[in-house]
Parts: sequence; structure tokens; C-alpha cells
Amino acid sequence: MEQNRAFSDLLQTLGYDAYTVGARVHMGNENGFGGFAHMAIIVTLDGIEYLTDVGFGGYGLTAPLPIFDGRHIIERPIDGVLPEQHRVTVGELPGARKKGHQTWLLQSRRNEKTDWEVIYAFEKDFEYFPSDYEVYLVRASMVLMVG
Repeated sequence: MEQNRAFSDLLQTLGYDAYTVGARVHMGNENGFGGFAHMAIIVTLDGIEYLTDVGFGGYGLTAPLPIFDGRHIIERPIDGVLPEQHRVTVGELPGARKKGHQTWLLQSRRNEKTDWEVIYAFEKDFEYFPSDYEVYLVRASMVLMVG
């Protein structure tokens, strides 16, 4: 979270149209989404929204990913370092009580012959403020103290 917070502050200081969003990380099973424990950044350039994330680590984004032009989802994947690919789609979260609600999903795949896997889900139109993340930082420090 700290890397994305610092990068978001840098982007905003440089005058970019950027804000942070919370993300539910997929835990690797069918219903395995955790709470909003990750931060990502939405940057708008020339009317196109990009998902940026410098803090996820392995199989995370390696470049800004264009996701939305104001009317349409941009479904073009981008290549990563390993040769993995990333894309953003929309879909319903397993176990969600609000039927039919579509949320944004960052996905990756190892190569063109493998299936897409969800990395995390996020709501691109719901901005998170610094105080929203303080709850997670307090909880994480409590976990470390209890150990």
C-alpha cells in the first residue's frame, strides 16, 4: 500500500488526474476474495482511464493498463515482464448478495495458452481517501503485535 500511496502522491503533485481505489485481492479459490486490503490508482490521460499499480508484486502490473475511455471497456491485454499478460474485465463476484452487480476485475495469464486468473476486484468509480487506508494500517500493525 505504501508504494501506491507514494506514487499516487507523486502523480498528483506533478499535476496528473489520479486517485486511489480499494481492491479486494483474490485468494486463489472460487469464493476467495478478501476485504479491501489493497490500493490501486486510476489515472486519466486524454480521456482514457488507466489502472496503475506499483505495489502488488509478483504477477502485478508492469505498465499502466488502459481500462475505460468513458464509454467502452478497453479489453486489449498488455504484456508483462515474465511473459504474462494483464487485462481488466467486469464481472460478478462469487458470493455477492447484490445480484447482477458488475465490478472491475484485474486478470492475468501466464501466456496466451493459459486461462485468465483474477488478481483483484475493484470499483473504479469509488475513490478511497487516505483515512480509508488508515484502518488497514492499524489492523496490520495489530496483527504484527499479536504475531
